[in-house]
Amino acid sequence: MVEEHTCESSMKIDMVKVKFLARKYVNKIRRNPKISLNFFIGDIYDDLKVEINVSTAWRAIKAVGYLLYGNENQQFVRLWSYAKELLDTMPGSTVITKLDEQKFMRIYICPEPLKRELFSGCRRFICVDGCFLKGAFNGQLLAAVAHDADNGIYPIAWAVVEVENTESWKWFIKLLKEDLHMDRQPKSWVLMTNQQNSELLDAEHRLCIKHLHAKWSKRFPKKMMKDLMWKAATAANVKYFKYRMQRIKNVSVDAYKALDGIERKK
Repeated sequence: MVEEHTCESSMKIDMVKVKFLARKYVNKIRRNPKISLNFFIGDIYDDLKVEINVSTAWRAIKAVGYLLYGNENQQFVRLWSYAKELLDTMPGSTVITKLDEQKFMRIYICPEPLKRELFSGCRRFICVDGCFLKGAFNGQLLAAVAHDADNGIYPIAWAVVEVENTESWKWFIKLLKEDLHMDRQPKSWVLMTNQQNSELLDAEHRLCIKHLHAKWSKRFPKKMMKDLMWKAATAANVKYFKYRMQRIKNVSVDAYKALDGIERKK
């Protein structure tokens, strides 16, 4: 029998309580909310000599978030505080919320510093697009961005809406137009969209070729057609554009008609 043990004890416990870990490490995660799972697992082992798996660590960190900020439903109560904080720290910003029978429906945010710097360092070329939100309540994120002096993406305004449709886009672009006073010199703006209806009728409009191709390629999926379309879209002048469109027509009259029927400039 060995009377003296020199090996280090170790316990791997799969059933360690997530709530226990959340309460014990709430202050540590509050100070370092971006702690990695591996570091968190290492801290638990150093403190408790207990090994946990990645799933348990992730659920514990998520539980800490609930302790600090509440669950998804409770976080909506903080929405008004969030809006007030934005307005207090960035006077001149725009924060607009819309309710549906006392339930959250939409929020629009346009920070004042972004509006101010847009006019001093960016071209008046705005792209708008939307994407799905994945979470407890889904919805859509709508955003308007410009290009800065380094040709990088420059955010201007964004909104969370219940669904992406004509009405929600009109609501978003109407607020954006008011924020940027776009109706004062509408012809000085260029707006790139995914064929959304715009409240800014006098601005020059452009269509996003990526979205346009995604729809067009469902009918004409061949790579050759994609290459021809992109060459037409990137034509440097009208003469070269017509030449490229004729190449498309020579290959497929239907493909040509589908593109030629799209309004290139509103």
